[in-house]
Amino acid sequence: MKKKYHIDALNKSAFGRTYYDACSKPHTDAEKTANVLGFESVYLYGSRLSKLGRPIWKKILIHAYNLFYQAYVLWQARRLNKIKDSDIFIQYGFSTESMFSIVRKLKRNNNRIILLIHDLDSLRLNGEGSSVASAYIRKLHHNEKELLRNTDVVIAHSEPMEKELRKLGFNGIIETLRFFDYLNGYEAGQDTTDIKNNINIVFAGNLEKSLFIKKLHTLETYTNLRYHLYGKHTNDIPTNESVIYKGCFQNDDIADIDGTWGLVWDGESVDTCKGNFGEYLKINAPFKFSLYLAKGLPVVVWKDSAIAKYVEEYGLGITVNSLNDIYPTIQKLSTSQIEQIKENVNKYSAFVKKGEMLSCVLQKIITQ
Repeated sequence: MKKKYHIDALNKSAFGRTYYDACSKPHTDAEKTANVLGFESVYLYGSRLSKLGRPIWKKILIHAYNLFYQAYVLWQARRLNKIKDSDIFIQYGFSTESMFSIVRKLKRNNNRIILLIHDLDSLRLNGEGSSVASAYIRKLHHNEKELLRNTDVVIAHSEPMEKELRKLGFNGIIETLRFFDYLNGYEAGQDTTDIKNNINIVFAGNLEKSLFIKKLHTLETYTNLRYHLYGKHTNDIPTNESVIYKGCFQNDDIADIDGTWGLVWDGESVDTCKGNFGEYLKINAPFKFSLYLAKGLPVVVWKDSAIAKYVEEYGLGITVNSLNDIYPTIQKLSTSQIEQIKENVNKYSAFVKKGEMLSCVLQKIITQ
């Protein structure tokens, strides 16, 4: 029987301090699921330093540290040379550029590389912006294509993402995750909420990036519809009786999230999802979608997003072209439709909280 490893370049400094943020949960949840299936975690430690001010001595110090850091990670990678003829589970994106060369070395040792994609940044960022940003995207695009050349099996979010991977030249096996897990012990009580007439729409995430939030106050208002915003607060968010900032929450502490629906939306407009991040929804499975399911919330998603297919197929909420469509669409739902949505959400809530989305895909791969 093949040995199984999960190789992880932790965002942890060589001196022992670990950094956590909202992006860490999908990564750690996937690792926990892999561990249950027998994948042994092997950690590579390291963390780059970002620019800290303008003084030249700081820039020199940071540059020197980052050179040390790259060498340090590669030194750790020597122990990976002993891993041969095994299944290697790796999560992309990477906190260290050295992982691209590490994957190449692992592949040379006749290992089967299984890659779970969290984000394809060359597509998400889309190469727009300054010449420096464009150069960065070109390099990232090159690294991603090389990574795919050294990968045997990719776990993608959706069929549209699969098509993009084929365009990048990947000819191996692709399995579709559909959406991420959200490991959590939260247990909701019996749901008697009237979600048709008590429409509190939760949006959780990067409020600064989500430019459409600044336009929520321009939407038509209804006495029983409110937007509850969760995330790091910025002073540019216009709030009123219908748009309410609710603060932050810990990733594993979702009990106090206040809402009846969860919103997956991105981009610059309330009328459609456009811009780089809006367009990316056409292939992406946002982690907030899984958060809403774990909480037991039916979802509101853009009709042209990749996740809309699963919302409609599994009956997990509604799909809309514009945020102005939310209220009339919900009002058209019959009592039986509302109850069916609640039942479906509860079913998939149990799945994502137990890690069954990724578990099913990984089990299929390792038995092939």
